[in-house]
Amino acid sequence: MAATACALALTTGLTACGTVKQLTAGEKIADAFDKLGDGKTFKAELSVDATADQLVAFGKAVDDPIERNAAEALADLSLTVSVSAKKPLKDVEDFKKAQAGGDYNALATSKDVDLAYEIGGKKSGKNYFDFRVVGGKGYLKVDARGVAQLTGESTAGIDEMSAALPPSFKVAKDLLDGKWISFDPALVEELSKQAESATGKAAASPSAVPSLDPKAVEGFGKALKDVFAKNVTLEDRGASAGLQQIHVSANARPIVEGFLKAAKPLVKDLPTDTPLPDSAPATVPDRKVGADVYLRDGALSHATFDIAQLTDKAGPEIHFPIRIGFGRDVPAIEAPGGATEVTKKDVEDLTKGFGEMAGGDIEDGGPTTGPGDAAPLTDAQLAELAKLGMSREQAKAMNEAGFTFEELKEFVQLKS
Repeated sequence: MAATACALALTTGLTACGTVKQLTAGEKIADAFDKLGDGKTFKAELSVDATADQLVAFGKAVDDPIERNAAEALADLSLTVSVSAKKPLKDVEDFKKAQAGGDYNALATSKDVDLAYEIGGKKSGKNYFDFRVVGGKGYLKVDARGVAQLTGESTAGIDEMSAALPPSFKVAKDLLDGKWISFDPALVEELSKQAESATGKAAASPSAVPSLDPKAVEGFGKALKDVFAKNVTLEDRGASAGLQQIHVSANARPIVEGFLKAAKPLVKDLPTDTPLPDSAPATVPDRKVGADVYLRDGALSHATFDIAQLTDKAGPEIHFPIRIGFGRDVPAIEAPGGATEVTKKDVEDLTKGFGEMAGGDIEDGGPTTGPGDAAPLTDAQLAELAKLGMSREQAKAMNEAGFTFEELKEFVQLKS
């Protein structure tokens, strides 16, 4: 949806450009974006289009080195967002609301639209994270071991943690083992309330998506349109191999400054620990940067942008290209088979299990806590846990998940 929102905002600005030549190119892009809603399905894929060698060279140029294994992992990653419905998306009320008024909360919770978010490997074909909402029901699968390997970590800690989980943690175990779980958003809300009751702390509810004021969204669109109209230049570079290329260029600093100013009223009520800055960072260059949009048969194919343009430290031989691919008439999103359904009893057992591990009983009002922020384990604490039968890797993994030293000691004793 972030990719879709950016696309819609870009279209709003591009169609406002001034000259006849620019307007023609802008109309082509606007028409291409409009066509995305003609079908019942839509997909946007954001990926790093750079090679590992390019990423290593970029990191060296900007004095922020990128390790070879990290560069290879990043070069292979892609984020895909998909939307599907039983009728053309442009005829779905919630989709139209999202386009016209920025009501993405309604779209994310709509039973008329199915959504999918996936992080995977382009070449490896691995699926590290897959989250779907089909018919208003959520599905989640995570390749925890694959993520560990991706970041250069050992999978032994995950293996041991999975083996050590008690029966009440079946859902967590299935998730760790790469199996699908399914859940009703109402149960997620209930889990949040139970966690708040058990810990005495307010728990964030993942089911709630902050909504935006439609008037603020409209104002943002108008302001952004004005920014694009004043700063963006479009150049139709013709067609080659069936692809129409349109080059979009603008002075980076006015665009960023204008975007920040336009976005301030839009995000002022959203919960965040990192508010928007009042001005563009000093690293944003005061010169033109460009992106290329490609159309095939009048429909969006993909867009490319070189991040290296945004820093003066990178010479002309340094590149960090990213790519957003667009697709229509892609396979509809389906509910996966064999998912472990999270029931109310699972929620109760999971909450009770956390309570037992913390040395209390929820029903008895004991000092029950769930995993949260925990101080890193010292070498002495790791050695003590090892004597009790918990390996260093497992202890570190559970500590990073939020379990304190005392909770881990009680967990080992409970298990034994």
